[in-house]
Amino acid sequence: MVLKRYIMAVTALILLFSLLTSFASGVPGSAEDPVASLSYIQGTFVPKVLDYLESKLLSMTSQNEANADLKISSVIGEAEKALTIDSEKLKERVAYNTYMEMLDRGFYIDSGDSSLITLKAGQRIVVIRGSSFAVLQGSAIIGGRDQERVVNVSSAGETLTNSEARRNNRYIFAGDGFISIKAISNTVKIAVIGNYQIIPEYLPQNTDIAVTLKNIDVFRGSNVGFELDREPTRLEALILFLRLIGEEEAALSYTGSHPFSDVPKWGGGEADKYVAYAYAKGYTKGTSSTRFGASNTATLEQYLTFVLRSLGYRDGTDFDWTKSPEFSEKVGILLPFDTEKIVRRGFYRDHVVYISYYALQANLKNSGITLIESLVSKGVITRNLATSTISAHTR
Repeated sequence: MVLKRYIMAVTALILLFSLLTSFASGVPGSAEDPVASLSYIQGTFVPKVLDYLESKLLSMTSQNEANADLKISSVIGEAEKALTIDSEKLKERVAYNTYMEMLDRGFYIDSGDSSLITLKAGQRIVVIRGSSFAVLQGSAIIGGRDQERVVNVSSAGETLTNSEARRNNRYIFAGDGFISIKAISNTVKIAVIGNYQIIPEYLPQNTDIAVTLKNIDVFRGSNVGFELDREPTRLEALILFLRLIGEEEAALSYTGSHPFSDVPKWGGGEADKYVAYAYAKGYTKGTSSTRFGASNTATLEQYLTFVLRSLGYRDGTDFDWTKSPEFSEKVGILLPFDTEKIVRRGFYRDHVVYISYYALQANLKNSGITLIESLVSKGVITRNLATSTISAHTR
């Protein structure tokens, strides 16, 4: 999308949220109770506002532009009674979701000759095929689909995604889709040539699903809460996998060992038991002969590979692990465009709970039995609890 149209849409958003300031102050609820309105905001309110902005505001003439505030007020008024969240949470949620919807629909900024962008830790930019970038200050990770190749023009070589960018090296993306550059230091300056999007720090979308999974003891969070806005580790991904297949108790009672030196010593040796059990069963391998990579960030492809294994599929036989998102669409875990949205935002624990929940509803390989039904048959959860779990959310 050309820069002019992007600016028009952003102008419309500014108008929208200036109105939300006064509107949201009268909304009942509290910051501690965001779940009730979350699905409504994401599934109804934001798409309705965005559709209106695209169909109406972008085509307005200067003569009728003055009536925009009244029209947007009407849209907001219809939604007011369904919202139960405090004013600051409401503005943050709607602003974030509407902005991300805009980016999903193809709003890019054209840098022209070059743009210098400053990011804070946790923020990222997305660039498309033919765009180039260089990290001038700070540290940043090149993200995207696992095993994507990015050309390092400065060294005349290539680097894979999910690795750190070399400072003052110019990279160009020549693949399909897009890649991201995420700031991991407090301040990062990036020079971009081509089309780019600015992605804010991640705001979780699946708190309600996390609560549901906690009720069946699949997702427990940490000692500081769910941490849905944090990237998952390989060890966390492994533990979720073992819970999905109903083998956590078997893992915790396992007395064997593993060859890895980097498994953390917490929970009275629980981490070692998880890894040793999964290694003995052939569920997982290390990043090398002596390292499991327990604290390494898990990627979307890696976690989906675990999930597909829980359904009885085998990477290398049934699917290529680097294409696990595409295979997950075929078996009903992901919807079309889910992968694109996750890659754009980055892969977080929030996405782990989303994937895990819908994996429970997927059929085991060559079977009409779902994963959650298999947990019932193993005695992990009751049938009534399984039924209430699956009926809790729709998409």
